[in-house]
Amino acid sequence: MDRQRFCEYVQRLRGLIESRILTNCVQGRVMSFYGPNLEKYTSYKAHPVAEGAVQQLLFTEKGILSISKWSIHFAIRRGLTQWHLTYV
Repeated sequence: MDRQRFCEYVQRLRGLIESRILTNCVQGRVMSFYGPNLEKYTSYKAHPVAEGAVQQLLFTEKGILSISKWSIHFAIRRGLTQWHLTYV
């Protein structure tokens, strides 16, 4: 790959990263938005409503880890659950 193609690739990748915003909600949902008008990209329920808000998010290459009061949830970036652990 030559330098010009590499620079174009990096610019496209940077645009993808900067154009998506992930947020958490008080109902235990994780939502992502993209574009200048912040259109909804994904939204999925990560934790039960009784646990309250998602307290922290960690983004990895493989997916999104979310932590609530009593559980930890891991899903791929499209929202498909990979695993969910709950404190009993």
